[in-house]
Amino acid sequence: MAQQSVEKPRFAREDRRDGKPVARKRDDAPAQGCLHCKGPHWVSDCPVATDEQKKTARRTFMEQRKGGEAAKMKRVMNKDEELEPKHVAFNGVVTMMYHPDSGSKHNIVPRHIVNEISRVCPRVKVQPLTKPIDGKAVGRAIIRCTDSVQLDLELITPAGKVRLRNVTCVITETKEDEFLLGSLTLKTLGIDVDEQLAALANREVVDFDPFESSVPMSFNLPDKNKIVARLCELVNEGVANGFPVERKRELYDVVTRYDIWRLSIGKDPPSKIEPFEIRFKEGTVPIRCRSRTYAPAEREWMKQFNESLVALGWVYRNESSRWASPARPVKKPGKGGELRQAVDLRRANQQIIPLAGSMPSLSTRLQHAKNKKHKQTVDFIKSFWQMAVAAGSQESQSYMTEDGIFTPTRLQQGSVDSSIHFQQSVEKIMREADLLYKNVLPWVDDLLMYADTIGEFLSVLDCVYSTLADKRLYLGLDKICLYTQNAKWCGRVITPDGVAYDPAKIQTLIDMPEPDTAAALQQFLCAAGWMRNSLVDFARVAAPLQERLQEALAGSKRTKQAAARIPISFTDAERTCFTQVKELLSNSATLVLPDDSDEICVFTDASDLGWSIILTIVSNWD
Repeated sequence: MAQQSVEKPRFAREDRRDGKPVARKRDDAPAQGCLHCKGPHWVSDCPVATDEQKKTARRTFMEQRKGGEAAKMKRVMNKDEELEPKHVAFNGVVTMMYHPDSGSKHNIVPRHIVNEISRVCPRVKVQPLTKPIDGKAVGRAIIRCTDSVQLDLELITPAGKVRLRNVTCVITETKEDEFLLGSLTLKTLGIDVDEQLAALANREVVDFDPFESSVPMSFNLPDKNKIVARLCELVNEGVANGFPVERKRELYDVVTRYDIWRLSIGKDPPSKIEPFEIRFKEGTVPIRCRSRTYAPAEREWMKQFNESLVALGWVYRNESSRWASPARPVKKPGKGGELRQAVDLRRANQQIIPLAGSMPSLSTRLQHAKNKKHKQTVDFIKSFWQMAVAAGSQESQSYMTEDGIFTPTRLQQGSVDSSIHFQQSVEKIMREADLLYKNVLPWVDDLLMYADTIGEFLSVLDCVYSTLADKRLYLGLDKICLYTQNAKWCGRVITPDGVAYDPAKIQTLIDMPEPDTAAALQQFLCAAGWMRNSLVDFARVAAPLQERLQEALAGSKRTKQAAARIPISFTDAERTCFTQVKELLSNSATLVLPDDSDEICVFTDASDLGWSIILTIVSNWD
């Protein structure tokens, strides 16, 4: 049998300086074309470029890769390389910065980034979109996207790594070097940026300061007489809210039975909750800020303030600390120039391994309070400061002033896991008492208690109060309602018939003047968006305002400070839209909590202009 000859592949050859031939590694055209004429060939094969022009083109290309914007990317990851926060790894090989963008539904990646990924990972294929997607750039220029690509993402967040497989990303023809993570993907992760921003905008003051509080500090023992007098006032308010007058004495006996109430925060020892232990990332080194100077009046105020914290036992001087975050005085908004002390723990937080936990969803947890007639709302006084920090973890929370370095012994609100730790701790003790979600719903430092009958209500209060007393946890007497049937809690009003949003907060939005900065418009849309579940057709009505905000923020950071420097002026159409959103707020609906025995009906419709869905329940078809 004749042997079939197989022709070996031929390699183009070019002469080296020593006269020996060398095989060219590839003879296919580069993805970006020739560096000189953009033709379908390598620059070394360019038929029109001189040797000097070829050298210049190569040199320019390498300088752009080293020093240009594209240098922010790492083309190939090392095997054990750890990414920095706010970076994303595509298919485990290429990395770049990413930005969570609630203004875009889709994940956005520039084409030149996709080309970089394809060079390292050839299996990545670009696919045409079924229908082109149009987006707006700065100046309202329309950018049409026609292609997409599926990528595996590994997001590095301050809370750890998040891995996503086969994520569809829309390709844009822009020069940006940042990956935009769209709202649809964020929501699949349980993250609603609009709702989180709205929750912040809904507060009077967004403050992560661990020290500032409207509750006074006291070096004296709790004044029992004043506490009892305040409780008597609250019992009378409960009777006015519908508590049976004939059982008034029983309510008084329950609320005065345990030492859990405080009018001011003082020298009480920390709670009996296990001290919080901070775990650090491997290779962590202490963070120490530089010394800062303050104005004389600020320096004197901070000195007296920290001396009072030392006297309370909440902090101690620690000049040998290897850790120190900066502390600075900040004026309280609307307080006539009063100061508070803020500590910037961001660098220290980056060295900490966060807890694997999440906050509960109030939209689903409020289902447990359905048809519960009798309620009470309370909050923990200076909540985080009631929790101790383990001795081995305290030094990392230290802060520096001109007067020295101070180390807290209690949990700080600005610490990376403070909210989760407090939430999980309260959930744990209520679960052990067989109260969690059965009769108690906690949300960080706020508690909602509920029951079907007055007898059960008094029994629940006694059990909750004894549990708190056993753990040495204290409640404040300021934001509290001992008895109500319509509870105002976490910005909502919970009634036996359903859940509505607090009318006072709605009225605040209705009274808001026309925004003159992007920050004011952002705050209005965030707060209104937080209530959108009760606003019929909110997405369509508010769409022009959303577009106006995205246009104003295009090309700038989305922080409150940056947005406050961007002036805006409404058109007549946008002014009408602003009024229509206010009308929706004034007619917000009460949300009915469905019963498990009800039938849920979904009605859908669509056209070439849009789509709609109606979800309703039927208790009785007759």
